[in-house]
Amino acid sequence: MKKAALLLIFFCSMAAAEEGWHIETIDTGYLVGLRNTIDITSTGEPRMLYSNYHGGRYFYKIIYVYWDGFEWKKDVVDIGTCHNCSLSIDTLDRPHITYIDNSNKLVYAYHDGSEWQIHQFGWGAPFGYLEIEMDSNNQPHIGYRAAWVMYLHWDGEEWQRETVDSSDIEGGCSMELDSSDYPRFSYMVRKDYHNNNVTYTWWDGLEWNSETIGEVYLLSPISDIDIDKEDKPHIMYYDSLGDNIYYAHLIDGEWQTDFLDSGYNTRHFSVETDAQNYPHVAYFDSGHIKYAYWDGIEWQYIQIDQHGHEMDWCSLVLDSEDNPHISYNDADNDLFKYAWYGEELGVGVGKFSARENDEGILLSWLYDGPTSASLKLLRSVGAESRIGAASYPLPTDANMHLDREVMPGVEYRYWLEVTEDDGTVHRFGPTEPVTIPTGTGNVTLAEPYPCPAVGRVTIEYAVPEATQVELVVYDLAGRRVATLVDGEQTAGRHAAGWDIGNISPGVYLYRLTTERVTLTRRLIVTR
Repeated sequence: MKKAALLLIFFCSMAAAEEGWHIETIDTGYLVGLRNTIDITSTGEPRMLYSNYHGGRYFYKIIYVYWDGFEWKKDVVDIGTCHNCSLSIDTLDRPHITYIDNSNKLVYAYHDGSEWQIHQFGWGAPFGYLEIEMDSNNQPHIGYRAAWVMYLHWDGEEWQRETVDSSDIEGGCSMELDSSDYPRFSYMVRKDYHNNNVTYTWWDGLEWNSETIGEVYLLSPISDIDIDKEDKPHIMYYDSLGDNIYYAHLIDGEWQTDFLDSGYNTRHFSVETDAQNYPHVAYFDSGHIKYAYWDGIEWQYIQIDQHGHEMDWCSLVLDSEDNPHISYNDADNDLFKYAWYGEELGVGVGKFSARENDEGILLSWLYDGPTSASLKLLRSVGAESRIGAASYPLPTDANMHLDREVMPGVEYRYWLEVTEDDGTVHRFGPTEPVTIPTGTGNVTLAEPYPCPAVGRVTIEYAVPEATQVELVVYDLAGRRVATLVDGEQTAGRHAAGWDIGNISPGVYLYRLTTERVTLTRRLIVTR
């Protein structure tokens, strides 16, 4: 999670913009982002892993999110119990994650380019924090607390698991790899009924070594560690006696501890070191997300967001310009947010989509950019990725276009092209391929929306003339689940709504039958 990145190019194409702090809401929901972590790819694109409440007492969806150029894409990896989750991007920009699944087992997963590969370990769940890091050979290393502090890593042939510290551990642990791919940990060891020792432990290639670097009151089982470019440790920890956050580091082989801030109700923080080996920290204080960094002379403090809640969670990573990127939970407003310092969003296009319509293919989008720019819709035919000759100039205030010049049975893709006054061209897309079914005359049956369906779904269809229409939903066993339409319909476009609040998640089929045609589509119901 300590990898440098290039420039902030993840918004696909940017106009010249003023640098500063920016905040985006990634997701909404009860307890969303209660646990989260952030990393950056080699091309400067943010990747985040977080939890979202799924139901019951302890179940949460584990969600991986990335920016695809014009909108945030969310991939539900699994259902977990949300003790924690951790993300690391390897040198090939592939995500590797660890979390606790709904059977309370430790899981390691990675995306192979097409799907998630998931490995569940056979022993019981860790407590508290998890940390995953990728070594120089793109092999995973996982640090966690079970009864003791544990270290799990893949040696290229099999998983190796060993005990780091069998002391009376309080809370979780934090782990980073040094330049030799050796692990280093920070955590709390219970000293007595009232106090914990802040402990630093590292592997030197032969054995484990430990040092006590501080003492905190018992109700303070959190710390975070980073290893700088000279393999020196930087450790943050919290003492609830006084609500103080401390920063510890080595100077000439001796530990020096500095007071950072008084962080009331701090429950998590994240530390990173920059190119000069100076520390940067994201943390919560009284429910406000804060960012602090050492400028070589003194600490500088910035309040990023005034919204938050006690026991919130945040994660920090620096890009190649040492600009901070922070993911965090705003529990007061049921939001998961992303804040970064850099250029603001210039030209942008969101929710760009295409779907069949009774008169052709309907395109829709959200445009955010200068009104003086010119907008053009481009269309390709077939599976070829190149842009075809068809183009449609549009005003910049347009957010929809109906392409009537399409034929049944042909696959179409669309791009949106924005040209600024200075000639800069931004291209967004393509959409998912769209094909109008053949052999249906003018009878059409649209894809459902939203898709996947949740709460309530709408299904649109069109008939060229007055006819008897039946619209029925079946499960995959062929059983009729619901009849949405059964009767005479006038010519034109129609929409049928269906309340699916009590419908079990899964895949269903909906079938439109007229006097001349039968059409069937697939419907995915989720929660």
